Amino acid sequence: MENTTQIGKTCTCCNRQLPLSHFWKNGRRGRRSQCKECLGPANRKRALEQYRKDPESKIEYQRDYYNKNRESILSALKTKYEVAEEFREKKKENSLRNYWADPVTSRVKRKESMRKHGHKWRANQRVKYEEDPSYRENVLTANREWRKENIEKDREIKREYYQNNKDRFRVYQRNRKKHIGRATPPWVNSLADFLDIEKECLRISEELGIKHHIDHIIPLRGTLTGFARGKKTVCGLHVPENLQIITEAENLSKGCRFDPKQWDESLARKREK
Repeated sequence: MENTTQIGKTCTCCNRQLPLSHFWKNGRRGRRSQCKECLGPANRKRALEQYRKDPESKIEYQRDYYNKNRESILSALKTKYEVAEEFREKKKENSLRNYWADPVTSRVKRKESMRKHGHKWRANQRVKYEEDPSYRENVLTANREWRKENIEKDREIKREYYQNNKDRFRVYQRNRKKHIGRATPPWVNSLADFLDIEKECLRISEELGIKHHIDHIIPLRGTLTGFARGKKTVCGLHVPENLQIITEAENLSKGCRFDPKQWDESLARKREK
């Protein structure tokens, strides 16, 4: 039986004398002349060059290997997943135990970690939010529920944000006026064409006692339903046909998102009238 712990082989690449267990087997009896550490980067480089020359053959080889060894591969992946899941549970338990052992120190460490690495975490969350519709919907639902349960705190946060970012709001209002000007066709009379809908909005608000807004059905710079909020995929016109009167709550919850079904429903209502 071969003794794999004896020292008796020198790597021809790094000139180190290492145990035989540090060398890959070469055939049934011998060992490679270079150690595993030296062969690792060389093998990866050679495999990458071969893949670039003929990627189809590499893909075909991997597919055939998977089909022949499907059961063993799935079993290994399942074992790896179970080990990782057990590790995550233990890490979670240790984290909670350490936190409650000294909450003040734990909060300070967490704040320091977020100060150093928060931008990486936020970038990963932003990518996940944009690419995963189910995750995005869960986040939006959780935010809506929190705002309903913490109305006063939400108002306080928004008020404080406005006080600290007045310049941003001024820039937004200035850009908003520019967008409205660009989205208004030359044949629209900005006063006469919009006066009736302004009067109707005020009348409905006074009669019902609920504040109403004039909303663009197709936003001037909006997003289709199902896309991330930051991606502007819709551009509507500032014309009376693109306006509707809805409650303040509906308008604020709608934001700049556009659902084509709402446009069809709005057209159907106007045709009935």
